[in-house]
Amino acid sequence: MVYPGVMSRGRHATPVTLARKDREELQALIRCTTAAQRDVTRARIALMAHEGYSGAAIGQELGVSVQTVSLWRQRIARQGARGIREGERCGRPVRITHEARLQLIALACEVQDAHGRVTPTLDEIMTRAVERGIEQISRSHVQRILQAGDVRPHRVQQWLHSPDPAFREKVKSGRDAPSRRFNR
Repeated sequence: MVYPGVMSRGRHATPVTLARKDREELQALIRCTTAAQRDVTRARIALMAHEGYSGAAIGQELGVSVQTVSLWRQRIARQGARGIREGERCGRPVRITHEARLQLIALACEVQDAHGRVTPTLDEIMTRAVERGIEQISRSHVQRILQAGDVRPHRVQQWLHSPDPAFREKVKSGRDAPSRRFNR
């Protein structure tokens, strides 16, 4: 193990200097039993780098590569204790916002009276979304959004939502009627 203050060969490691508050946060993270293991390892890298350990010593002690230590050491030197958190990943930006997704789910849950059906079809949801200015979206994308939200409007029991205007009265009168018992 290489100790602080001992000369090492190769590239010089990026020096890490942490404020007292940052060190306390990282030590609390290490002690936390429910913290993600990757965050604990990064916190240990930060604290050991602050104490002056070499990248090779940190890697050997924590069981990670020198490249991993170097990556996190540089990030922590730039960003401080915040640097141990994952950054945003590259990739395609979100086209449909979270708000638009919620509005599509709300559209799927609205009662449909036009044709006597209770729930709208995917095509009707798409049409209504465009009419209301929510989003131009494909039928398959609507289906994926509804599946991700665990929304199944087609599984609603139809007898609860009758288009008959006198339905409530009929149900109420049926409920108030005395129950019949059959003798065997």
